[in-house]
Amino acid sequence: MKRIKLMVALGFSFVLIACHQSPPKVCTLIGCESGLKLAFKEAVPERFSFTLTASDGETRQGECPSRTEDSSCLEKEIFVSQFTPDQVNLSLTLGEQTLTQSFTPDYTLLRPNGPDCDPECRQATITVAWGAIA
Repeated sequence: MKRIKLMVALGFSFVLIACHQSPPKVCTLIGCESGLKLAFKEAVPERFSFTLTASDGETRQGECPSRTEDSSCLEKEIFVSQFTPDQVNLSLTLGEQTLTQSFTPDYTLLRPNGPDCDPECRQATITVAWGAIA
């Protein structure tokens, strides 16, 4: 009789434990990349170059049309991967003229595969108006 009670108690304990376990974590395999996007309010000139300088001195440079691996020039935006400074100076060179402006990017943490899944990426967009840069 003691043996039956013990087996019933163990079985009941197992059921309680099994019911309180979390469901398995399911993650998708979507990738993401940390970086800084420059979004232009107006269409960009056919040719220009840019220099991004972080407050710690790290620099990224590029030309549009793109000739670098670190940026992708689209019609109105440039994405600079693996570059996430807290403060950045942007210099745009159009022919002989160089225009400069400082920014403090507001980064968003992205987890495209779910809150507990990798990867985690940090991205920000700074909006640039050609006429506003002085």
